[in-house]
Amino acid sequence: MRANLLLIVLLAALCLKVDAYPTYRAKIPNGYNVPNPCNLSTIWPGVGHKNVYGSGERNLFGLDFAANNHVWDQTLCEKDSDGDGRKNGQELGDPNCTWTAGRTPMFTTNLSHPGVCEPVDSPLCAVSNSWMMNCIPRKLDCPAKDAPGVRDYALRFPVTPIPAKETTYICYIFALPNDSISDIIAIEPVIDNKLILHHMMLFASNDEPKDHRPGESFECGMESTAGCSSSIGIWGVGIAGQCLNSQLGFRIGPGEFRYAILQLHWNNPENKTNQTDSSGMRIYLTDQLRPNRGKVAIMGQISLEIPPGKPEVTFTGRCSALCTLKMFQSIFLTSGILHMHTLGKSGEIRLIRSGGKVEIIYNVTQYDYGTPALYEFGTPIELKPGDAIEVKCVYDSTHRTSTTYYGEATSDEMCFAFLAYYPLIDDLGFCGQLKIVDLCPKKYKYEPVGICEIGTLRDLLQLHP
Repeated sequence: MRANLLLIVLLAALCLKVDAYPTYRAKIPNGYNVPNPCNLSTIWPGVGHKNVYGSGERNLFGLDFAANNHVWDQTLCEKDSDGDGRKNGQELGDPNCTWTAGRTPMFTTNLSHPGVCEPVDSPLCAVSNSWMMNCIPRKLDCPAKDAPGVRDYALRFPVTPIPAKETTYICYIFALPNDSISDIIAIEPVIDNKLILHHMMLFASNDEPKDHRPGESFECGMESTAGCSSSIGIWGVGIAGQCLNSQLGFRIGPGEFRYAILQLHWNNPENKTNQTDSSGMRIYLTDQLRPNRGKVAIMGQISLEIPPGKPEVTFTGRCSALCTLKMFQSIFLTSGILHMHTLGKSGEIRLIRSGGKVEIIYNVTQYDYGTPALYEFGTPIELKPGDAIEVKCVYDSTHRTSTTYYGEATSDEMCFAFLAYYPLIDDLGFCGQLKIVDLCPKKYKYEPVGICEIGTLRDLLQLHP
C-alpha cells in the first residue's frame, strides 16, 4: 500500500514538472511569444529559466516570479528583473501593468526578454549575461588561419534592403580569386543585421552560373542556387565559424571552384520595414595545399508531415547503403551539423555499418533552432561503401494547430545533416530520402543529384505519393 502511494506521489510530481512551465507561461503577458535575444526570429519557451526550454536554473526573472508566488501583478510588472533599464511590463507588452490572464496584452510585438539583459553583448549586460555563452559572439579558434602566408578574402553582400515579409532567401554571386590554386582552410561569419539574419550558406561552382552574373543578387531558395553548385560552408547563430580539418581544403582557382554563391536567410516575422543587411563570410586561403579536396554533403528527409498537438514526432532520412555502394569507395567525415526549424526538439546523425552496427556520431538532446551546434570530429570518420547515414529529427508540435510540412519558411520544417568530407566527389551533393524512396546520385535520369536539384526531387512526390 505504501509502495502504491509512493508511486502515485512520484507520478504526480512528474506530471507537475511536465506541466509547470506551460502553466506559468499562461500567467504572464505574451508568455508564449517571448523572443529569444540570441535570435529574435525564435522564441524562448522556458521564460523563467536560463535553459531556453525551461529546465534547470532560473534566470533573474524566474527568481522574481517565484518570489512573487508565481503571480503577475503590479509589483512584478514594475520590476526590472534583468537590469537592462526596462520594466518587466514594458518588455512583455503590458507597460501599464493592467493585464490579467486570458486577456490580450496591450502590445504583442516589439517584445523583449525580462530575464535577459539586452543588448546581450553590451558592456551593461556583460556580467549578468555571463551564462549565455552560445548567445554572446565568439571568435573562431583556428590557429591555421593565423599561419604565415594565409590570406583572407571577404565575401559580403552590398547594403541590401530586407523585404517586409517573414521569409527571404537571397543569393549573391562572387568571382573567387583565380590567379593560382589555393585551399580554403577556414570560414568565419561577418554579421551586420543580427536581428533578422538567421543563417548563411556558401556554395561554390566550377562554372559561371547560367542565369545570373557575379555582382548580382537575387531571391533564391534554400535548395536552389544559381546553377549546380557545391555546399562548402554554413553558419547559424552561436557558430563562430569553421576551421577545416588539417586533411581537408576547399580548393579554388584554375580548374577548381571559381565562383561562390552566398545565400542569406532573413527571418522577419514582424514584417519590419527600412531594414538592410550586408552580412557575409570571410574565407581564409593558403597556397600550401591540403592533402585532400572536399566539400559538404547534405543528407536527410525531404518529405515531412508533422501533425499538430504532438509532444514528440520523429522522422528519419537515410543516405542508404544502396547509395553509398553506387557513389564511392570511402569518404571521411570531418564535421557535422543538424538542421531543423522551430519545432525541432532533438536529433541524431547515425552511422550504420554494413554489418548492422550503429554508431551515433552526432547527438543533440535539446535542439535549439536559434543556436545550432557544429560538431568537429577530432578523428575523421570513415564512411565505407555499404554503410549508411541516417538523420533522425524529433519535433514538438504541441502548440501548432495545423499540420506542418517540409518547406523553406521558418514556420515550415526541415530535416537535414550537413557533413564536411573528403576526398571530393563531384556528384555527391544531396543523398537522402523522399518518404521511403532513396534519392542518391546516378539513380535517376536527371543525374547527378546535387544541391541544385533538390527542388526537382521534391517533384517526385507526384510520382511517389
